[in-house]
Amino acid sequence: MNLTALLERIRTLPDYQKLLQRLLVGDPIFGSLNIPRSVRTALIAALADGLRKTFIILVSRADRMLTISEEIAAWCPSIEILTFPDPNPVFYELSQWSDRTIHRRLTVLATLTKKQHADQEQSAISSKPLVVLATAGAVMTRTLSPQSFLENTIWIEVNDSYNLDQLARHLLNVGYTHESLVTQPGQFSRRGGIIDLWAPAETLPIRIEFFGNQIEYIRMFNPS
Repeated sequence: MNLTALLERIRTLPDYQKLLQRLLVGDPIFGSLNIPRSVRTALIAALADGLRKTFIILVSRADRMLTISEEIAAWCPSIEILTFPDPNPVFYELSQWSDRTIHRRLTVLATLTKKQHADQEQSAISSKPLVVLATAGAVMTRTLSPQSFLENTIWIEVNDSYNLDQLARHLLNVGYTHESLVTQPGQFSRRGGIIDLWAPAETLPIRIEFFGNQIEYIRMFNPS
């Protein structure tokens, strides 16, 4: 279902225009807007698409994230929607987090970092609307600081020059494991002038081919 055409009716409403203008000038809004639940996702979609900014939406329960995600997608399919999940164990348990939880949380952090980098480079990526759905428990759980995440992030492009040994050491230092074959996120392998790595925030691994210390090709591949 695609309800995009109905957003135009919402955009013409005087109350919507007033709210949009307040957000555009950075005027903070405190307290409840008394918006009925039935129109909240439509309003979120209209504002996210109109402002072309990142929205963080707190939901009451984890199961609500899927419902709200589907509703926002129906109103505006062009909006990128990510979920920031709660850790599986409760705070007093020492159990490990699931790989799925780690992957989804890192995806959000990596996407926010990419958008910040795109803002600095004035890239078209920065203008794409993004909605992040999370529960209070998810955002209260301690995670990497933006500074730490950025300090351990490197940007790799074709024709860049990198020392292969230094790149491999960096991957080990930030938590990647060296394997003979890359089969899951968080792994990398090296064969001559080729490095395969699977970033936790990506759906597929990438292959980086070097000629000396210069990157010749970067492409995704299917590990199967």
